[in-house]
Amino acid sequence: EEERAQLVTGPNTTARQLTTARSLNELIAPRWEDSKEETAIRFRGESTSYGDLEIMVAAMAGHLREAGVGAGDTVAVWLQRSPDLVATILAILRLGAAYVPIDPAQPAKRVERVLRDAEPLAVVSEEQTVPFEDCPVIRPSVLCDEPVGSIGDVGVSENDVAYIIYTSGSTGEPKGVVIEHDGIVNYVAWAAEQYVYSAGIDRPAMPFYSSPAVDLTLTSIFLPLVTGGTVVIYEAEDVNNDLSIVDVLKEDDVDILKLTPAHLSLLQSLGDKASRIRTLILGGENLTTAAAQSAISLFPTGVAIYNEYGPTETVVGCMIHRYDPTLDIASSVPIGRPIDNMRVYALDRHGMPVPSGVIGELFIAGTGVARGYHKRSELTDQSFVTLPSVGEVRAYRSGDLVRFS
Repeated sequence: EEERAQLVTGPNTTARQLTTARSLNELIAPRWEDSKEETAIRFRGESTSYGDLEIMVAAMAGHLREAGVGAGDTVAVWLQRSPDLVATILAILRLGAAYVPIDPAQPAKRVERVLRDAEPLAVVSEEQTVPFEDCPVIRPSVLCDEPVGSIGDVGVSENDVAYIIYTSGSTGEPKGVVIEHDGIVNYVAWAAEQYVYSAGIDRPAMPFYSSPAVDLTLTSIFLPLVTGGTVVIYEAEDVNNDLSIVDVLKEDDVDILKLTPAHLSLLQSLGDKASRIRTLILGGENLTTAAAQSAISLFPTGVAIYNEYGPTETVVGCMIHRYDPTLDIASSVPIGRPIDNMRVYALDRHGMPVPSGVIGELFIAGTGVARGYHKRSELTDQSFVTLPSVGEVRAYRSGDLVRFS
């Protein structure tokens, strides 16, 4: 019983009210007033204030509503990284609709599969042709015209869908992960406490350099906006070979950088020392201790390195560990413990908790667990399960093997 409490109950005492906001809209709303003159976005050497971004979002929301977009609808966003992309996402959310991000670098066949599966009401895109005739196209240039009327509170709730991100999985066939507002709100509110407020970073700048269709990017967009910081957008010079991360590292113009362990080798190849970056958030791959150790030497003023683990099905990151070079001496940096309002279990093939040091499959429960896969009830039932042995009504079966250290 003592060991069970240590492995099942102990790590999962994470319940905490991070915010009273029910949606991303409510979480960002205070910034429209208290940060009106501050820079919300930097792009191509120009700055967009929170006040100007609010005008853009209001205009786009008005025109989207004129096009028939409303609460509960889905809109695909197929745009290059730009202020228009950020404003379009915020406008869709303001209407109570959900957005489906599409990577401009993806081949036309995959885009068609995503659009055919998502069946959005419309797609916002600069593309001249969209590989799915049943989906009307809205140009962002039209959305940026003068506002059409005013958009009041549409009453978005925590269980409404915020976005659907498509992953290929092991089959190669795109599958849409449906994320509700409470999941992304919990993650962003937690990240604000973890990476910004507790670190004493005032109005952080973060780079938006990665594909809009991966959930790593959600941190780079929403975390700065909810903390009054700045989204620094880097253009893709070549969508088929996007190495914008190199520009991010060379310019050293941001405070917090989220990247994959594979990017750390690029840090070392640059040679220059980074002085402004204070926090590295690593995710998406195994973080080796050697890679983390070598990265520290590139930051003469010091840097905090966090290993953040989380499948798309559990909203960006659900576990965290801060790298400690004196304690983390195994081959890989641990993935740590669950974040606020998330719970994790290592279970055997019978669904029972395994002892410390024994390999088990990782199951994840809590606020960040996705609603399921879009239009795939059978796959949803296979991946989102009940765990009677630990008292969980619903948990995500990750398929990853772990052990408690």
